[in-house]
Amino acid sequence: MIFCNAWNEIALMEYLPNGTVLGSVTPQTGWLLAQQDPLGGWGFFVPLLLMLVLFWFLLIRPAQKRERERQEMLASIRKHDEVITAGGIIGRVVGIQEKSEGIAGGEDVLRIEVDDGTHLRVLRSMIVKVKHKDETAGEVKKS
Repeated sequence: MIFCNAWNEIALMEYLPNGTVLGSVTPQTGWLLAQQDPLGGWGFFVPLLLMLVLFWFLLIRPAQKRERERQEMLASIRKHDEVITAGGIIGRVVGIQEKSEGIAGGEDVLRIEVDDGTHLRVLRSMIVKVKHKDETAGEVKKS
């Protein structure tokens, strides 16, 4: 049913069979109802998906890259390399006991020499920095 309302606008009233009014659509608001969601109901998920992708590239991916580099660094430790532990101890690797059982829980144990005749046993995972033997020799030659 079409009629003029108080503002002299043409409005379309929607009635149910029992006579109750569902609502009215004016020419000013009708275009909102006529437009359809171009994403077909997925409009809510697109920003959420974009945030997840952004989160992946800014946080998760760089952390995985750093962890991969750390694992490669730990795997490259050899005898006579100079290392720094998480506790700040600086020493030279004199032996590697791979996959030792007992208190280490199946992890590699490095034997490092911190001073003449003073040796420490350190878990491989506690090494934070490695200076390989060839890098150390190159610095001595430069000096």
